[in-house]
Amino acid sequence: MNTSILLKFYLSNNSPEFQIGSILEDYMNYTNKDLYPDEIIEGYNHQCSISSVFVNHPAYLKSEKLLDCKLRKNSDKIIPMFYDHFLRMNWDKFSDTPFEVFYTTLLSNFSEYQNYLPYKYKRLNDVIFRKNWYSELQTIGGTHKIMMQQTKRFTFNATLEHSINSLIEHYSEHRSNFFEILPDLKKASHDFVLLKRDTVFI
Repeated sequence: MNTSILLKFYLSNNSPEFQIGSILEDYMNYTNKDLYPDEIIEGYNHQCSISSVFVNHPAYLKSEKLLDCKLRKNSDKIIPMFYDHFLRMNWDKFSDTPFEVFYTTLLSNFSEYQNYLPYKYKRLNDVIFRKNWYSELQTIGGTHKIMMQQTKRFTFNATLEHSINSLIEHYSEHRSNFFEILPDLKKASHDFVLLKRDTVFI
């Protein structure tokens, strides 16, 4: 879920370390793991585990098939943005924490742990918060705006930006797929935490 700016944080069990670890999904590797505390490494492992469930889930695969063929190679970057939109729109259905409280806590966590963020991530998160992307996600137009800005970060030209057409044309299908996949992602997150907890006590 490399381009997710909300879903991965929602699934991070309200853990600041898991939130930081989740955005290092495409950055952390065996050569730089020593730079991070164990809790952030666990957050990274947690995110990798969820991402594996995500890209193999029937609902994700159904959303992938709705994309134009030329877009599907980047579906793991495109579909998370669609699902971020649906999560933000339906936040009250999936969280007991008001979004404003969640947002304020997330902002505080990034401020506290910013020394663990690579430079490009510090810049990205500054943009996310400064331009209030989390409010933009509530509309299709706002989501498209974010996609246009995200396009500049990647090397696949305007693929992400143009994928908004799939969201518009197949809105109800993508929404249905999101509602299908989210409970399983939450379960995968919960199971990861339980497994780690049980392992500690063995």
